[in-house]
Amino acid sequence: MLESISVDILKAVINKSLDEKGRRDPLHSLHRWWSRRFSAIYRFLLASYLFDEEFAILEALRNPTIMREKARNKFFFEPFMGGGTGLIEAAIAGWNVIGIDINPIAYKVVDTSLDLVRGKLKPEYFSKIIRVLDKALNTLNEIWFYNGKMVSYTLISRDRFPTHISTITKNKTKKAIALCPECYSIFETPIVDSNITCPYCEHVFELSIKPVIEVEGSLEIDGVWKALAIEVRDPSKKWKKEWISLLYDKDAAHWLKKAVQKAYEIAEDVKIELSNVWFKRLSSTKRLEKIGIKNASQLFTYRQLASYKVFLEEALKVMSRKEMKFVQLAISESTKSASILAKWHPPIGEPVPAVALKAYWVPYYTVETNPLAHKPGTLHPLARNSLASTIRKQKRAYDKLALYGFSNNINVKIMLGDAIRVRFPSRFDLAVVDPPYMDIIDSYASLSFLHYLAFYMTEKILGINFVRKRDLDVIDKREIPRDREKYGKFLEQILKKLQLSMDTHSRIILMYNRPTPEDWRPVIEAIKQSELNISAIYWVLGETPGKLGRSKLRGIFLIILSQEKKTYPRIVFQEVLMYTNKFIKLNLNAERAAFEALKTALNL
Repeated sequence: MLESISVDILKAVINKSLDEKGRRDPLHSLHRWWSRRFSAIYRFLLASYLFDEEFAILEALRNPTIMREKARNKFFFEPFMGGGTGLIEAAIAGWNVIGIDINPIAYKVVDTSLDLVRGKLKPEYFSKIIRVLDKALNTLNEIWFYNGKMVSYTLISRDRFPTHISTITKNKTKKAIALCPECYSIFETPIVDSNITCPYCEHVFELSIKPVIEVEGSLEIDGVWKALAIEVRDPSKKWKKEWISLLYDKDAAHWLKKAVQKAYEIAEDVKIELSNVWFKRLSSTKRLEKIGIKNASQLFTYRQLASYKVFLEEALKVMSRKEMKFVQLAISESTKSASILAKWHPPIGEPVPAVALKAYWVPYYTVETNPLAHKPGTLHPLARNSLASTIRKQKRAYDKLALYGFSNNINVKIMLGDAIRVRFPSRFDLAVVDPPYMDIIDSYASLSFLHYLAFYMTEKILGINFVRKRDLDVIDKREIPRDREKYGKFLEQILKKLQLSMDTHSRIILMYNRPTPEDWRPVIEAIKQSELNISAIYWVLGETPGKLGRSKLRGIFLIILSQEKKTYPRIVFQEVLMYTNKFIKLNLNAERAAFEALKTALNL
């Protein structure tokens, strides 16, 4: 039914996608990837290729395992696999899967995720990893515990701090944790628009999350960064949060100096190793250089590096090599919060992960997140995106797959390399081409830089060289061009290679959306030059609505390509667009303009 989909089915796809817009399926949350499509889109495409009945497609959206019998011996292929949403969904549904990506981080994410889908991870991994977490935290007790309380966050800055440093909830009411700019005391206060008065020195000031004050006497740590306060969790009070000023509590300041020195002794070799890593071509590193960050070692504190090192060394003692792949993935995923590139956000009292804007920001102030923060004996995290949190995602994904039943009997082949150069499979049934857009993301190599560093330092300790021998500057240069003409020629080469592997039953789905005819024409020309024909075009929700993305477009067009000539493609747009707009606010003018641009490029 892939070429004759009804509006009702597309509405069901939208409904399923909306379920995912706030919290992704755990199967696709093991590790960060950018511009992940909703899993519902892939389930819809896979089921529509296999089934002739609408009810079966609708059921497959809920339970993809009903595809397994029909999917036997079918091949799903993605030449730009990215974070692997499509390959994972196809594998769960019983398809054989083949994928390519030029980025080594994408390869590691997909390789490990597909191991999980195929039942390669055993349940005892989780009990072992909890013991490893506990042992690592206990080993580093003197750098993460102050007066018997666990430090979850340390507020740090290059120069200035806000007056509103965090937020807590008491009796269902939010209160601000305020810093007095006069006496530097820390206290709770209602969140108000008007000025507040310090209860200690009676100084009147504005509550602000902007870095408005330079704090004299704040504790220097790690050269660049100054520490002002620590958030601690008290185990005797059900891990209740408490903020301690390092200016008021001299014992706490003295403790932190000793903790940093101890961490330096443990992590010095890792720090030195990372100091030799940098990539001059990447936009992310150019942005970091502007504020004086010249090498990778400056992106983590000594305590963070010591934590990762000890955790990894403890894991090596008890984990198999297959299990260590999941340990590495957990460390890499946690670095988006446990690095100085995370942005501390006082209104929620948590860090916003690095690269949330599809670019690296450099915060004026942030926090040193404790990667090991968790309730001992559990995977309950006590800091956002700590190791316990990332491993808990693995556990949730494992539990869901256990309910589905693992896909033990499928063939999997993923390749690291340039899709232009890597040999494509001799045949496939269904292929999805979801290329990076021209100007939305400048470079996936640049975005994955922080995760590259995580694998780099873990591979050093493990004694392997998969990610370490890949140069991100070279990868960045070989990514799909962002220039319109070169972009079209690149895509044409991909489609021509796919066309050679097709038979009459094969279908290609191109996922794309751009606002102008000038952007669409190179893509449509690439389709024509590849001697492919458009049999259907469907609009669906492409990514979560929000203000973080650069584009106003939230929809994406699924363009169905085959060898068969069609006089006029089936197009479903307006009804699905208006249905979606009932639930979320879309920029209807932008979406319609993109549709008109597509029609113009098609001469429709």
